[in-house]
Amino acid sequence: MRTPIPFHQPLSPRSAGTGGTALLREALFVSYLQSSQQPSARDVRAAVSHTLSALGVGLCAARVAEEFGEHPENAMTRMRWATKAVAAAYLNGPYRELIIDT
Repeated sequence: MRTPIPFHQPLSPRSAGTGGTALLREALFVSYLQSSQQPSARDVRAAVSHTLSALGVGLCAARVAEEFGEHPENAMTRMRWATKAVAAAYLNGPYRELIIDT
């Protein structure tokens, strides 16, 4: 029997650590979300939190590197989307503190 995936709360400024937006962009980049879904800010934050919980920082970075190595054109497009989506999702409210290196 499979265990249901728990709902993950969005990251708070304290839980993101020193990786800032680079970490958030990488997590969104390797997440299940697609730009064609036109996800809301809440969807983006949930996907980032879920991906970081499931994969951890190291595996997120490894998967980003793998995608850039295998599909550089597609990876550039996805990273541009992830950068914009992260900025929009974390720009307001308590998440603003996470936007430190964009």
